Amino acid sequence: MEKKFNDIVELLPTIYKKVKASKELLLANLIMIGEIPAPTFEESERVACLQDRFLMADLNECSTDDEGNVFGILSTTANSKEKKKKDARNILLVAHTDTTVDFEIDHTIAVQPDRIIGAGIGDNALGLAALATLPMILKELNLNLSSNLIFMGECKSLGRGNIGGLKSFLENKKMSINKGICVEGLHLGRLAYSSTGMMRGEIKCEITDEFNWKKRGLSSAIIILNDIISKMLAIPLPSTPKTSIIYGSIRGGGRTYNHIALNSQLRFEVRSEDGEIVTNIKNKIQDIIEEVSSITGAKINIEFFAERHPGALEFSHPLVKSSWNIIKALDIKPQVDTSISELSVLLEKNIPAITIGLTKSEKRTDSQDSLKIDPIFTGITQLIGIILAIDNGLCDENRY
Repeated sequence: MEKKFNDIVELLPTIYKKVKASKELLLANLIMIGEIPAPTFEESERVACLQDRFLMADLNECSTDDEGNVFGILSTTANSKEKKKKDARNILLVAHTDTTVDFEIDHTIAVQPDRIIGAGIGDNALGLAALATLPMILKELNLNLSSNLIFMGECKSLGRGNIGGLKSFLENKKMSINKGICVEGLHLGRLAYSSTGMMRGEIKCEITDEFNWKKRGLSSAIIILNDIISKMLAIPLPSTPKTSIIYGSIRGGGRTYNHIALNSQLRFEVRSEDGEIVTNIKNKIQDIIEEVSSITGAKINIEFFAERHPGALEFSHPLVKSSWNIIKALDIKPQVDTSISELSVLLEKNIPAITIGLTKSEKRTDSQDSLKIDPIFTGITQLIGIILAIDNGLCDENRY
């Protein structure tokens, strides 16, 4: 096994050169994909573009499913057709197609000598561009894989999508998945092999013009929401297991300075390494809503629309160790991370999987990413190295 790993390490400089030689194709794919707006539930045009890229790369069985996901398969080059059917590993490479950037944001991508700038390209147009370019690079390398690579552009991942695309695929898949790699644009060196328990919610508070604020002692929907937040802040959160409540956004509306706000809204997220703690906090927040609603007479609704269950591989798992060593072999410092995205669903289905990032970010705003170009070549080299480790059996649990 050590010899197989050393052989992969020795091949990394050659892989890097081939990846770097694909720069024009990679950036062209990134621009084509990234300039197509794809808010969650409206990814169809971007999916169609990715499917076209898969077809151009001669992937097999290029198709979309009922959920809107897009697929292509790079089949094993093993000689025996019977071996393909029975023994070949199936490695899932998945990147989400949707983005948090709305249609009205300018999606034009600017390429500079050392960086590329555009809306949402780090999350996750770069991951999609890597999947679109990877088949060509593998063909140039002539690696003769014994595994099937399943390329997946997943829809309905973010926000209210609740990773719906991947969940649907795993519920209805016709082939077993042996290992999974979740490909993200950011950050190079990232290695996630655990998922955190999570619950997202939205609280909406509404009052009418007839609301008797003098009697209630509260002046607007904003003040009522502030009372809710104050009570949420008083919920005791343990430091072990790590637990937090993230207050993501707050909105409130009044017509002018001297009109009380008739509505307000809070979006929040609860995270914990313990799923039971997430459930307990959820119940406490529901109790707070009922209490404040009964005291103030305001109409307060709470909606929970996304949930994740904790899961993890051990650091000693061969997939984690092999990935860690590949990253280090490329002179990158591995950064252990947790995930609340696609990785959580794969782990929940008992599919060994990791999440990796491809490049470094210079700066980020709500709508613009500035990504360094050169590290992308190392990021994709890392991806291919991990694929080779899986393909050579270095990531099998029973390899000893």
